[in-house]
Amino acid sequence: MNSRERVLTALDHHEPDRVPITIGGSAQKFSKTVIDKLVRRYGIPENSLRPVFAQFRFEYISEPLWERLGADFRHVYWQPERTFNLTLQKKGVSYIDEWGLDYDFSKGQGVNAFQCRRSALRDASVQDLDRYPWPSPEAYDRTVGMREEAIRLYEGTQYAVAAYRHGGIFDFASYLRGVDRFLVDLLKNKDFAHHLLGKITETIKSYYQHLMKAVGGYVHVVEIADDLGTQNGPLISPYTYDEFIKPCHADLVRTIKEKYPNVKVMIHCDGGVRPLLPSFIDAGIDILNPVQVTAKGMEPETLKKDFGKDLAFQGGIDTQQILRTGSPEEVAEEVKRMIDVMSPGGGYLLGPSHNFLPDIPIENIVAMFATAQSYGLA
Repeated sequence: MNSRERVLTALDHHEPDRVPITIGGSAQKFSKTVIDKLVRRYGIPENSLRPVFAQFRFEYISEPLWERLGADFRHVYWQPERTFNLTLQKKGVSYIDEWGLDYDFSKGQGVNAFQCRRSALRDASVQDLDRYPWPSPEAYDRTVGMREEAIRLYEGTQYAVAAYRHGGIFDFASYLRGVDRFLVDLLKNKDFAHHLLGKITETIKSYYQHLMKAVGGYVHVVEIADDLGTQNGPLISPYTYDEFIKPCHADLVRTIKEKYPNVKVMIHCDGGVRPLLPSFIDAGIDILNPVQVTAKGMEPETLKKDFGKDLAFQGGIDTQQILRTGSPEEVAEEVKRMIDVMSPGGGYLLGPSHNFLPDIPIENIVAMFATAQSYGLA
């Protein structure tokens, strides 16, 4: 099988020739320190590194490195806003984005080394929501070049193609309102919460409509995101998710699949979100990323048994413990274990359970990908 056949077979819940390997998407990025070490390790020219705008900031990818690691996916990425660029990020400046969120990039150049300093709607009323200058894809076309890149990958390569995500509905509500206040809204200010989520959902839908107009028909997977989990369980109860967030997710999935029903929708959602998985499936979500196996309820054996017929899993190789503190031999055994558990019957795409940060030894990353390529299906 080639990469595309391998991925599509797995996503159709059949067994490919080996487990597909995924990097470069949600929560599967390399910090600049790590990717620099990897290209040197493999003798890949440093000028192969290419910055791409991955949701909030620029990250780096390398086509020769992706080939060396056996990655079966390639991604197309949004453009940044007109006023944001890599130079501003490198200078470590503060930046206010199109949503009115104030980001501080002074924390360094690692993956996620920034913080949101201002919640623009923290003290807002319902009337303020109607007056707020919600962003629009018409203001600046952030899909510039995406169609051409998607066509190049779809027609000129044998990789599966994914469109990188826009921001999440729950996430933006938390950023704009402040996590603490938004969680209170869900319990005590329900009319406000519904109105806020409605505004955010319509805004994000407009971006995905714009995205699908550009790349629809040339991508196999479209990513969405919402960080709803902690290490010990969901941030909100399944009842609250079903009341507030599930209708928004279902609406967004319908928007993405409206003209392209065969595209698979993957949600990036960290943590122990097992109690939410039945609702994810009902909302039309096809793939869960990044499968944080050390979180409560996320044991791969039970995930596969209980949800493997309806949901595909992307990720699962533990970045919190095994990759950070284990030996290369232990990493190899964990990769084999995950393949043995998750890949029978298809529905598994192997990748890390989160980003590759500088505290993960390069030897362990090498062991992970080498084992995934050679072990195949048990």
